[in-house]
Amino acid sequence: MPDRGTSVPGASSAVFDEEFYLTRYPGVAEAVKRGEFTSGLHHYKLFGAREGRIASGQTDDPRQDLMLGFCSLGKNCEFGVAQRIFGAEPLDLFRWALTPSDVLVRLLRARFEHIGDPSEIEVYPSSTGEYHIRHRRYHFAWHAWANVGETTPERLRDREAKRLPFLARKLMQEMADEARVFVVAQSDTAADTAKIILTAMHAFGRPTLMYVTDGGPLGVAKEGDYLLHATIPRFADESDVPATLASGDWLTLCEQARGLY
Repeated sequence: MPDRGTSVPGASSAVFDEEFYLTRYPGVAEAVKRGEFTSGLHHYKLFGAREGRIASGQTDDPRQDLMLGFCSLGKNCEFGVAQRIFGAEPLDLFRWALTPSDVLVRLLRARFEHIGDPSEIEVYPSSTGEYHIRHRRYHFAWHAWANVGETTPERLRDREAKRLPFLARKLMQEMADEARVFVVAQSDTAADTAKIILTAMHAFGRPTLMYVTDGGPLGVAKEGDYLLHATIPRFADESDVPATLASGDWLTLCEQARGLY
């Protein structure tokens, strides 16, 4: 295992702190114990740096640290873009996905069974020339982050067949670790729907869910054990999320939620 203070070129902090990293990310510590990684540094070099994980207590930007403590459970890319604005790039299953609440509940109850089945993964070009991907069994879709001509649908399908099971295991482990707050952002999410999602999540541990609706004053309230309700004046225009995103509002919600959590 590397010593504390290992230099990491390109890391978001000046040095890599093994003890800090494994304490901060208990899911990684468990993966190291299982032999999936030789050390925390091994995980950081393979995945952590790309996910925007913090390498040591010497963080460059506390806003990045804050936003990494939240995990999107889908709706659209809005919260993922908000994380990116503040330097957070977690590698999360639903970060760039459109996932209706009923689909999310079905996935959780099924424990993501068959999520990596290549026959269920459909790759198709969008009107903008970008590939999108759809899961036939569960009926959710996401960005491929590849344009037509840059690669082939077959290669993207093979990539996703490997990526999806890994990210599903990561999500289930993080729900068990209870180390992040999980975010659902949909205008029509009712309290009863949020409680159904939370119940499905609690098959894995006791994580906290924050459901976000629009059209109200900016703020977060605790609605029950492990359940937060946030309101935001407006969501971004889905046809132009980056340009219409109120990133400061998202930062405020996360700050308030972290205080309650």
